[in-house]
Formats: sequence, C-alpha cells, structure tokens
Amino acid sequence: MISGVFSSNAPRKLKQVSSALLDRRAIRARACALGAFATCLLITYGAKRARAEQEPVLTLNVVVRAVDVDGQRVVDDAWVDAQWAAVDRLYSGFGIRFERSFGDPVPATSARLETKEDRDQLGEYFTDGVVNVFFVKALMDIDEIGRIRMGVCWRTPSRKRFVAVASNAKPTVLAHELGHFLGNGHSKVMDNVMSYDRTGGPVFFDATQKKTMRATALQLLRDGVVKPSLTAASSAPAAVQP
Repeated sequence: MISGVFSSNAPRKLKQVSSALLDRRAIRARACALGAFATCLLITYGAKRARAEQEPVLTLNVVVRAVDVDGQRVVDDAWVDAQWAAVDRLYSGFGIRFERSFGDPVPATSARLETKEDRDQLGEYFTDGVVNVFFVKALMDIDEIGRIRMGVCWRTPSRKRFVAVASNAKPTVLAHELGHFLGNGHSKVMDNVMSYDRTGGPVFFDATQKKTMRATALQLLRDGVVKPSLTAASSAPAAVQP
C-alpha cells in the first residue's frame, strides 16, 4: 500500500519539480536578458558621452552694443546679466560658447524700432566678423501694427544679419534669437526655447535643434562669417562695458 501511494504521487511530484526547474530557468533567462539590455544601454551611453567629449567647443565672438538715451543705457546691468546667464546655461551643454565684447553705444535714434527701415538702420553699426547683438528700448512688429515684440533676428538688404533685443524682453529672449541666428525656426513644443508658449518650467533645446546650431556655428566659422578670435575682427569697436 505504501508503494502504491508513492507511485501514484510520483508523477505529480515530478511535474512540480520540472515546473520549478523551468521557472528557475525562465528567471535566469530574464535576468540574463535584462543584464544584456543594461550592458547595451551602458555601451550606448558611453559611446554618446565619448562622442560628446570629442566634439570641440565652438566659440562665436559677439559684439554687443546698447542704445544710449540721454547718457543712459536703455538696459541695466542686471537685465544684461540675466540674458547672458540664460544663453550660457542653454548653449554650454552642447558645446557652443559666446565670447562677448562690448562696443560703443548706439545713438538714441535707434531706441525704438517701429519700421523695417528702423531695423535696417542698425546695420550702420554692424561689425564684420562677429555675431552682432543690439539692445534697444522698444521693438514693434512690422507686419501686425501695434504688436510689441521682445526680439528679432534681422537681415538688412545688404545682407547684414544681426540680433536685436528690446528692454522689455524676458531672460530667455536673447537665447531664442540666437537660436534663429544659428538656423532654428519656431517650435510648437511647450517650454522649448524656440516656442512662444511657456508654463514657467525649465526651457530647453531638443536634440535636433542642438545639432542644427552646431552645424550652423561650424559653417559660420569655416566660412569666416564669424572670425575665430576677436583679434581677427579688426573692425571691431573698442571693448567698452556698456
């Protein structure tokens, strides 16, 4: 009888043992798969990091000029610092650096840019071989009458291209306009630097925008549109802190 009981339970116990072994094998297989996946992730991350570390920092030289009204700049130091702090924060992460020099003040006649001709007039203060940035009192939309703008990336009929930022601009406007200068259009993604829509959260450039800006910056340097050093831009005005 004992033998009979043992023999009747044997297949069930064998099945249980086999099932347990299969479960253990499945767990090991999943663990191996997860390990392989984690290894792939580490390799991919390492490769991307290595590429990023190999990419040189592209330095773009900038001449900044602010409009002067009655002996006073239209923007103060805190405003200027906030604009450049945002630029440095947003661009340094993908290897673009702006080396700044401050030029002579721009006359009060360019304090308010209300027409296309007003914008073109800034071309008279253009410096070859650098990125030109102008800080003005006010900027109006030339297509929608009465609409106030905070910044613009502009090209004159003589193909002088520059950035102008108004005194009412929020801290990331200069970064936005430099994004246009380096080849980006507008974005519909909330909180993207190139978008008008903000939630109050951190702003960012996406991977495609970063790639576009690096390619454009490299081309500007290769073509000599922006010189690799301020000494090369012999026409640059004296470096005077505005």
